Amino acid sequence: NQMALADAEWCINLEPDWVKGYSRKAAALLALGDYAAVEETVIDALEIEPSHPQLLYMRAEAKARTKQQEEALGSTVKRWMTHSDTSQTATI
Repeated sequence: NQMALADAEWCINLEPDWVKGYSRKAAALLALGDYAAVEETVIDALEIEPSHPQLLYMRAEAKARTKQQEEALGSTVKRWMTHSDTSQTATI
């Protein structure tokens, strides 16, 4: 996926108005789990082609995965806090 990202960035540098380069970059970033960078890439690409369906899909997918990560992190923090509170109570 790093190679795909490098290829996509090369395409964008070579042809900055070619939406497919941005699409490839966004796909590589999505696979790498860099959802914030997907959003940035898609925003840049949508300036060139505002209704590109694949880019709009990847943007929505990145937002959904970011939300899932935030929810999972929130659950982990809650479990940790509950465990931490229980541990402190037991040792007092």
